[in-house]
Amino acid sequence: MEQLIALAIVILLIVFIVKVGSAIWRLLGILLLAFLVWVFRAEIMAQINEWARMIGSENFLEDAKQFILTIWDMLVQWFGDFINQF
Repeated sequence: MEQLIALAIVILLIVFIVKVGSAIWRLLGILLLAFLVWVFRAEIMAQINEWARMIGSENFLEDAKQFILTIWDMLVQWFGDFINQF
């Protein structure tokens, strides 16, 4: 039940950030969302690990990290090659 309430709060916060017109309110909303993610990071990671165990991929976070690092390395290499052309 607590997870549903937290998910509802995050969804409402995201909707608020998108719908509000003022840049200051958007900035405050994004800062609040970042603060909530920082405060509840352990619970978020535990839930992601639980979902990964449910789908049978115990190394989900490690695989995701490796994927992001590979994409980043490819992007850096491409940008370096692009710069070296000039």
